[in-house]
Amino acid sequence: LYAMSLLLLLSAVILVPYGPQPDVVDTYLADLARQPLSYPERVAVVARDAVGTVYRDGPLGEGPGGTYDSDPLIDLACADCVTYVEQCLALAASSDYKETEEKLQQIRYAGGVVDFATRNHFMVADWLAENAWCVEQTKALGVPVAQVTRTISKRDFFQRVKAPALGHDVADRDVTVSYIPVA
Repeated sequence: LYAMSLLLLLSAVILVPYGPQPDVVDTYLADLARQPLSYPERVAVVARDAVGTVYRDGPLGEGPGGTYDSDPLIDLACADCVTYVEQCLALAASSDYKETEEKLQQIRYAGGVVDFATRNHFMVADWLAENAWCVEQTKALGVPVAQVTRTISKRDFFQRVKAPALGHDVADRDVTVSYIPVA
């Protein structure tokens, strides 16, 4: 049954613009829920099942009414590196398509408010900060780590992406990230 649901999901991804129809996603998630899996295990299953999703840079936006980015809010037929992670996390935490949409909005937008200005554009400065359940683990790995600090300027970012009316009231922010240096 699980294999059949996966087959339906994958075939729907190929045939339907904006990904599988909600009822196909509902069936996939119902089958996934019948498995005795923890959330991290569900994420691993969904991520594995999503391998092969078509790559498209910046595939999502604020929907048809978006002022600066009218790409769809959800499109399971394609992903970039960030939307792949977001969609896998949301699907693994959901019981149906509607809940997946809601979870995506919570993950992708500050306070779940869908707007270009509230989208978590910067992975470390926005996305991780707005998703408190994500915990920095680099230092806990027991290997040598280094840190780098960068200044994030939303004002400059919004200028570059042709949304100059945004970001004027947001101060530049220094963000420090730990990483594992490669020899």
